[in-house]
Amino acid sequence: DIWLCDDCTLQTTVVEQAKVFARGSRDSDSLTSTDHNHVLRQLLLSYLSWTAQASHSQIAERAREFLIASWVKQLEGSEENLGSFDLGLVRNFAISQWTLPTPQPNQQRPRAHLTDDGNQRIMTSLVASSELCVSFNRLLGVILRLMGDKLASLRKLSVKAILQVVNIDPALMTQPT
Repeated sequence: DIWLCDDCTLQTTVVEQAKVFARGSRDSDSLTSTDHNHVLRQLLLSYLSWTAQASHSQIAERAREFLIASWVKQLEGSEENLGSFDLGLVRNFAISQWTLPTPQPNQQRPRAHLTDDGNQRIMTSLVASSELCVSFNRLLGVILRLMGDKLASLRKLSVKAILQVVNIDPALMTQPT
């Protein structure tokens, strides 16, 4: 068994995925952050698939299906080709993974797997690039503007919306940005 650090595993996986999915130039230096997000999703999907098979966890299975469904939905709604990857190939590959393969006895983790810390970093990176995070400042501005509205019902709802966020993660309110 050969051990690779998370960064080396990520870089190797990016290069391998670029060979399969890139249009034209197959140089990993020409890949965009969008392309890298596709690779991160694939790594996360591999981890969830392995977890679902190894533990027979319904939660991991549903998380896997949600990841595939949201990934395919985003690919279908993507009219712009911001990256180097052929989105049709990526979409077909994601759909092809919907059904888990039959587990083999004594099945090992996928060759390109990350540590728990590496998987946490992938999750953080994918969440940070999600539509909600990208538009968070705009949404927060709308809620804050509604707090100053003349209608008491709108002010009440906007305070409730902020309160729900604070109740789930109070640390968000102490962040500088």
